[in-house]
Formats: sequence, structure tokens, C-alpha cells
Amino acid sequence: MNNHTIERYASPKLLFKLLLVFAVLLSGFGSAYRAYADAPPAGDPLLTEAQAAMEGAAQSITGLSSIGDWQAVGLTGAGKPIPSRYVSKLYQTLVAAKGSFASVTDYERTVIGLTAANQDATQFAGYDLIERIYNSDIMENQGLNGPLYALIALDSGRYSVPSDALWTRDKLVAAILAKQKDDGGFTLFGSVSDPDITAMTLTALAPYAADAAVQTVVGEAVDWLSGHQQDNGGYLSWGADASESVSQAIIALASHGIDPTEGRFTKNGVNLVQKLLAFRKADGTFSHTPDTGSSGMATEQALQALDAYVSYKSGGNRLYDFGARQPYGWPAKWILGASWFDTEWQAVAVSRAGLKVPDSYLATLPSLEFVKAYPEYAYVTDYERIAIALSALRQDATEFNGFNVIERIYNSDVMEAQGINGLDFGLIALDSREYATPSDAKWDREKLLAAILAKQNADGGFALTDGASDPDLTAMTLTALAPYMDRADVKTAGERAVQWLSANQQANGGYLSSGADSSEGVAQAIIALSSNGIDPTGEAFMKNGITLIDKLFAFFQPDGGFVHVADPQAATDFMATEQAQQALTAYEMYVHGTGRLYQMGALPPTVPVQVEGPDGTIAEGSAAGGNAFEALQRVLQEKQVPISASDTAYGKYVSAIGNITAGSYGELDGWLYDVYRDGHWSFPAVSIDAYELQPNDRLLVYYGGEHTQLAESVAVAPSSPKAGEPFTVTVKQTASVWNGTSSEVVTSAAAGVKVSIDGAVQQTNEDGVASFGAGIANKGSYTLEVTGYETGHSRISFASRSRSSSPKATAMVTATATAERLSTMRRSPLPATARRAPSSQPSRRRCSRATPRIRFWRANCRAKSARSVPVRRVTCRASTG
Repeated sequence: MNNHTIERYASPKLLFKLLLVFAVLLSGFGSAYRAYADAPPAGDPLLTEAQAAMEGAAQSITGLSSIGDWQAVGLTGAGKPIPSRYVSKLYQTLVAAKGSFASVTDYERTVIGLTAANQDATQFAGYDLIERIYNSDIMENQGLNGPLYALIALDSGRYSVPSDALWTRDKLVAAILAKQKDDGGFTLFGSVSDPDITAMTLTALAPYAADAAVQTVVGEAVDWLSGHQQDNGGYLSWGADASESVSQAIIALASHGIDPTEGRFTKNGVNLVQKLLAFRKADGTFSHTPDTGSSGMATEQALQALDAYVSYKSGGNRLYDFGARQPYGWPAKWILGASWFDTEWQAVAVSRAGLKVPDSYLATLPSLEFVKAYPEYAYVTDYERIAIALSALRQDATEFNGFNVIERIYNSDVMEAQGINGLDFGLIALDSREYATPSDAKWDREKLLAAILAKQNADGGFALTDGASDPDLTAMTLTALAPYMDRADVKTAGERAVQWLSANQQANGGYLSSGADSSEGVAQAIIALSSNGIDPTGEAFMKNGITLIDKLFAFFQPDGGFVHVADPQAATDFMATEQAQQALTAYEMYVHGTGRLYQMGALPPTVPVQVEGPDGTIAEGSAAGGNAFEALQRVLQEKQVPISASDTAYGKYVSAIGNITAGSYGELDGWLYDVYRDGHWSFPAVSIDAYELQPNDRLLVYYGGEHTQLAESVAVAPSSPKAGEPFTVTVKQTASVWNGTSSEVVTSAAAGVKVSIDGAVQQTNEDGVASFGAGIANKGSYTLEVTGYETGHSRISFASRSRSSSPKATAMVTATATAERLSTMRRSPLPATARRAPSSQPSRRRCSRATPRIRFWRANCRAKSARSVPVRRVTCRASTG
């Protein structure tokens, strides 16, 4: 129940409204546009009265403890600032919901409110809410409301819609026009036209009135509204003489440039504006019906109607047209687009927000080049800042371009030259990737902790050097101490510091640092509390109903950046913006339970990755990744191979790599994975993004199917045959087989496959052995090739690679290969339920899984017709001497 009609008319006897309890900050977001272009014409008593009513309604809403989406629209239309608490609440709601809402009207209402508050709904909180609208697959689940408010939302900020969207503007308009009733009106459900829905439809269609088909429908709908206006000047909707219906009619007519006071909308001397003013109360609010008390919903809709009327009379914009969006829209985007300087804190802010840091940063790393060239001028905080940035970018700060940044920290001779800063960020840098310190280090973690704790003031706070406690330094110290709160001495110090931050929070929700009410102090407090698992919106950090998150948004700008101080004349500030972005990321990590801002975990292992398609290798390389999906993504990105993956209840599902889509061959075929670990395939039972990689793993991602198997081994005996000496090649296969209750790994001989070397071809017997009685005539390096094909289904190819370890005149063949399905490889079919539910058993199925390219390569499953298919050569290196 998220827009006017649904809220009010879900039941004819009940009115619904949601009361969100939050306070109004003194500062706010300016109007997205002025409600009127010029001063209204003088000598119009009704317009003067409407303006006074608009002011009164706006004041009554501004004084509320809670501001909703439609109230935000009304305030903007009246030219009033929207309390920043409104945007803060939306941010918290989106973060908690991970950007997902149950109904399309939730997105639409949120977009309209955000846009009215001068925000960009394609960027806000890192979510593209516009895409959630135009690609909604439940657009019409709420009747006409979905398409109507989709159009209004898309047009509110003049947002772009791609041509391949599920719902383009043309499709939305067509869907709306198709719903018109024979009498010219519209309704939410059923067959009887309704004044509210008819008016809302007119509002949505206003930007498209030049189209002939729309023009016809608009004319008929306007006639319907005129014809159904009651003798008292109002409308009956669900049997009630309701102000909301009058408000919607005024908005609709004003949107089309039609005067709501003209003769067609005047009955017995009462026009629509006069009728609306009859619902006004002495305190500036409006009632639902003439004989009832004040209503929040009636007031917010009346305010919007008065905005629309005053704007129409003054040549202003339509109510829901807030103009095009400013660039960037979110702090990380602002940093990248407006102020990128290749600095460390910018890199940390952007990368921890999940965006790509420009290649120029690591390519040049100006700060590192400076300290390498002029070490005598370097501070320890220079090294610390560089180390944190490198860690955020998944680089090893102990060995970056041959330079050990971490060593310069733990062996620093000037650790305390910058007061507590060196100690705090020294600890943060070491913990950023769990870097080790040697036993003889000048500064290990114990020494850093001891020095920090010794600097705590008697009141519980911390200062840069000596003197009064400072909110920024106290917060930074709490951030550094967060990983050590299980120690009694650290916990005691931490609790005292938290109490100091709470006690020194100002009445406006912020902090005074060096005499300034700055955003940076608030940002650091949010980072500190979030890092310690403390809610920065909790009661301990709420002053006069204003939380730290609320206060931070008081510094937020329409361009996506933040200002240092809340001054209307202040320009967006790069330092304030990078710290605010870090604070928002820290808060989001706290809400989602995903760790601490500056702790990125141990460096992920770098593993070999091979991607095999149905016709050969698509990509191969090495990449670092905490899980198999990350490593796969990095290799494909480096090779410029596109990948499509989606989130499912079971984790990431890789549906396509390159131009090869799952199900291409009509069987249960698709993209699979496996990991070779400790000499065996692991047959993962989890999705590819849930499989954590370890050092020495090898990842293989391949296109496979129902009966795909992997080669457990390809062995040559004797291992070093002489030239002309007979030898054998033994091939073994392995698979995870469903036995009816669970999966078990079965290894067997790969019988009936072809083994080729230097032009000689042999087929393995039932024991998986191929015999080469004549051996290889001359020493050298040869290709060993193993292939198999089952008519009508798939073929198997083994790729083995090795190098000679001896220059002697002997042939040493160390085969490494992976197998798919051989002509005799058959597994018992899985139960139908198991095939549909990847979580029910761990076989490689609909959940994408990967396999590392390791000693054993797998062959590609191909579903083919029964006709002959030429064998594809997949080679491995074998050497003879």
C-alpha cells in the first residue's frame, strides 16, 4: 500500500498510513526546482489564498517528526528544503533491504521522493532504482498503479531507459491507454471508473500529450472528470466526499495546462481549488472529508495540489518534473568523476565501495614514488596510507614492484613523530591484510597497542599529542583497536572511548573538532563504531532524535559529494567526500555483517585458471581470488571475455561465458567448475562464489553435461622409456556419482579412448591401458593426445602437458590431462528432484561450478546428433630423450 490510491482505497472503510518516527534536522536538501517561475500575478484573491494555504501545509509537514516520500514531493514543490533526515532514512532503508523491495510501486515512490530531494535514483546508496522499475516483471501486479507511477518516476528526473528494457516509456504508455474504460475514465481494478485513478492517469500521461493517441485519451479523461464533478465542486470516491480526489484532479489538470478553476470544473459557483480549500484546518493541515479531523495523507496531497496550481499560474514546471540530475550522484562516483587525484584515501574509498579504481593509480602510485625517491622526507603515515591502499586493491604491500612497504612501517624510527596517528594507522596497516612482523621488528602489534593505550586521556578520549581529547582522534583510535577488543585492557580502553564519543556528541548530532561542526568528525565516528559492532544509529548516538547517519547526510550534496561544514555556500569537498564514502561503506558492512572497513583479510591466493568451452580453450591465466568466482572473473576480464552470472538461492550461477550459453546442446549441459587440490578433484558441493581457494589450488571452469567425467590420471610406463622402447599409457577417470542417497567419488579405468603420439594411435583396453609396442623412434618432445567420443552425445579430449626432465636419449612422458565423457563412461542418472535442486546433492549441475586447470585437463561435453563428429585435437606436451 504504497501510493495514493492503494493506501486509501485498499478497503472502502479503512484508511492506511505509515508513520515513520524521525526528527527534522535544521539543515535540509534544497528544492529540485522552484515551484513557480515568476512571482504570481497580483490581484488574484484565490491564488493568494492558495499560496497561503500552501505555506501553512508546508509548515505543518516540516514540523513533523517524520517525513515521507509524498511529503518530500510537496515540500519541494513549495520551494521548501527537505529535512536531510528524510534522505538518511531512505538510505538506511535501502541498505537494510539491499536495494530490494517487494513491489514495483515501492521503487516508484522511492524514486519520486529521492528525485524531489535532488538525488539521483540511478546512483543512490549504490543502487540503480530506475533499472528496478523499467525491468520489473511485476509491473501490473498492482493494477494500473504500477505503469502510472513508473512513468511518473522515470520522468521525474528525466531518467534514461534503454531500448531493450522490459518496460520502455512507449510500452508503459500503451499499457495505460489500453486500460481506459468506455466512459473515458480509468480504475485501479474492476469496471467502474474512479476519479483518483483517472486523475493520476492524466498526470502520468502529461509529458506525452502531443501524441495523437494520447491526446484523444486525455481529452476523454478530462471530460470524464468534468462530467463526474459533484454539485458541491468535489468528487465521490468509495462513497466519500474526499479532499484527496480533488487534489489529484487539480494536479492532473495543472499538469496539462488546464485551469482547475475554469468553467468545466466549476459547479454551482465552486471550482476545484475552492473546494480543496474548504477542507483546510486552522493549523494549516487538511482533512479527508469535510466533517473529519486533520489527515496526514490529505495534507500531503493537498500540498502537492496547491504546489501544482501555484506553479501552473506562475508558468512553472509540472509537479513531478524535477529536472535532469546532476552528475555523479554518490560520493564514490563523485570522487571518480570530479576529484580523482591518484591518492590513497580516494583509492580506499572507491575500492571498498565496490568500484574500480583507475589504472593510473597503481601504474604511477605517486606517493610511493615520492617516498622511494626522498625517504628522508617520508613520514611513517605515508607508508601506512600506501599500505592500506595497496591492501584495498588486493596488492601485496610486502612486495609491490620490489618494494616492501610493510617493513618501512614496523621498522620505522619515527613512528611517534606525528603523535598517535603513526601508531593508529600503523596498526590498521598491519591488520589490513594480516601482515606478519618479524620477532626483531622495532614495532610489532604488542608494542603498538601498548603505546596507544598509554596515550588515553583521563576522560577516555584521545588526542593527537598532548591536550584535550579530540573526536576524530578518539574515533580513529577506536578503529585501530577494533580487532583487539577480546583483550581485557583493550576492551576497557575501548569502552571508555565509546563513552567519550557518546558524551561529546553535540545536540545537533555531530561533533566539534577544532571549533568546526564538520562532516569528517561524524564520518570517523561512524567508521569507529561500525568497526566495533556498535550501531551508529543506536540510542547512545542519537541526540534530539538525530543519529550519526542522519547528521552525516546533513552534509550531502546533490552532486553526490559532501561538504566539510553545513554551509549553503560551501562547495563539495574532496576530503569530506572520501571520508563520508568510507563511513557509508563501514556502516553498510556493519549492517550486512561483512567485516570491517580496513580489514580486507589475508591476501587471496593466486591460482591457475583455465576456461574450456565446447570447442576448446576460451581463456587461461593466473589470478588472485578469495573464491573461485573472483579468480574466474579476473582472468576473463584480463582476456576481455564476457561473462554472465546471476544470483540464485544457491549462490552465483554462471549462465554464459563468451557467446556460449548454458543449455546450448539440449541436455543438462552448462558451465561447471571443479578445483584440483592435494592431488585430487574436490567435487565442490557449493556454488562457485562460495568455494574458498587455497594456495596451490588449480581452477577449471568448463562446459559439461550429465555424464561429464574428469581424468584422474594419465600415466606413462616406464616413466622414462628409451627411444624405440615399448611403453603404455594408462588413463583413469573420476566422477561424483549419486548413489540414491548421497554422492560418492568413483574412479575407474577410461576404456575405449584413443591415445595418439607422433602419428601412432592406440585405443585403451578395458583397463584403460593403451600399448605402444614400437615405442617412439627418436628422442625429442612429442604431443600425447587422448580423445574419446560417444555417438549422439559428447566427446572427450584429454590435454596433457609436460617437459622433459632429462637430456638423455630416453622418453619421459609425464602426462597431465582432464577427461570428460568417454564412450564407455556412464553414470547412473540422478533422480529428477536432484537434477532440479543443486543444493540437494553436490554433483556438477545447474549451479555453476568450476574446475581448476591442474595436472589433469577435462574434455568438453557436447550434445550432438548421431552423425560422425571429427575428433578435436587437444594436446599435452610429452618429451622423449
